[in-house]
Amino acid sequence: MVPRRARRQAPPLGLHAARQDRGITDLGDILRAFRFEPMLEPDGELYGVEFVGENIGDDLHLWTALAPFVEPGGEMIWLGEDDALSRWYFDGEAPKVGAGRMVFD
Repeated sequence: MVPRRARRQAPPLGLHAARQDRGITDLGDILRAFRFEPMLEPDGELYGVEFVGENIGDDLHLWTALAPFVEPGGEMIWLGEDDALSRWYFDGEAPKVGAGRMVFD
């Protein structure tokens, strides 16, 4: 997933609790506040995230707010704790969430 250059001011993310006393200054700090570790290219470009916490059910809110800043065609594949597989596809406006399945030959 690669962020697209912002063409407008970023939307409010509802991060009041996350911002308090955490010194959030960039996207990486925002992602970490929501338990995602950013994966960066040597030049600092974001190419992915790794979930590093306990799921509390707010992930869709975060990614919906960030979706307008993700390049169309970006996607995330999630394998949940319950082995549920899902694909989040970004169209430049909102994440499209779909269930998945693994197939072995």
